[in-house]
Amino acid sequence: MNMICRLLLTLALLGCPPCCFAADSATTADAQAEHAAEAQELTTGEARKWEFHLEAGTPLELQTNPVLRWSNPIVGEIYGNVFVWTAHGRPEMIGSIYKWYTPYTHMSVEFHSLARGPLTGKHAGQPAWFPAREGVEFKPVPEAPAPASSDAQRLRQMQSAAEGFSVEIAGRDRGDQVYQLRLMPRPVYRYKSPDQDITDGAVFVFVNATDPETWLIFETRRAGQELQWQYALAQMNSVPMRAFHRGREIWTAPQVAPPWSNVVDRRAPYTHFNNVR
Repeated sequence: MNMICRLLLTLALLGCPPCCFAADSATTADAQAEHAAEAQELTTGEARKWEFHLEAGTPLELQTNPVLRWSNPIVGEIYGNVFVWTAHGRPEMIGSIYKWYTPYTHMSVEFHSLARGPLTGKHAGQPAWFPAREGVEFKPVPEAPAPASSDAQRLRQMQSAAEGFSVEIAGRDRGDQVYQLRLMPRPVYRYKSPDQDITDGAVFVFVNATDPETWLIFETRRAGQELQWQYALAQMNSVPMRAFHRGREIWTAPQVAPPWSNVVDRRAPYTHFNNVR
């Protein structure tokens, strides 16, 4: 008896018609689509509850459309959206807001400051986060050409530069387990800020599935009289990370949690809010 006949016989003995598997699959797909839509509404509503100000008092503007919609079936059924808050066009704050469906059911927020100094954050009008130092440190991109004259050429330069970077993260429970993250080929956000002398900038991301784990930011910046490409890296996970440029280690992010008290440090540039409503 061949495999198909055996399967049909088994289904018949169980009283389960062959079409039931297709129906279950369709039901699962419908439920996942419903959850993703619900998560979109919930995370957007949560983003609107937050307001941020730079040290000088400049309010940040929420870009209401998420710059990245993500999921991570590796860890469960979870749907997230990434939002940015800007000042004069430049992203000063980035947040990933996500809703679990399995194996958990809560909603959480992860933030990382991209600001050049302290900022403050309020949730529903109440003080909630106050990183006391700059969020990222910019450095020259090694061996990068001078920024090109056109938008299209500069985008190609940034994409080419991004390909020279790689990031690995360690397992939370086993530090000897190391995972290579995947670079998404196009930036999730691109910007200019004439007020801050930024001709061009972009936010790239390294992901697990499509779950953002590490941000890679490029900006044109002044070095004396010359304009040059500079980069910065920022974590979006509490596990240890290492970044490399063409095989040479250039950046590390130590383990934040456990202990879990560290991940809710409201003075740090990276923080996490669990069970938000």
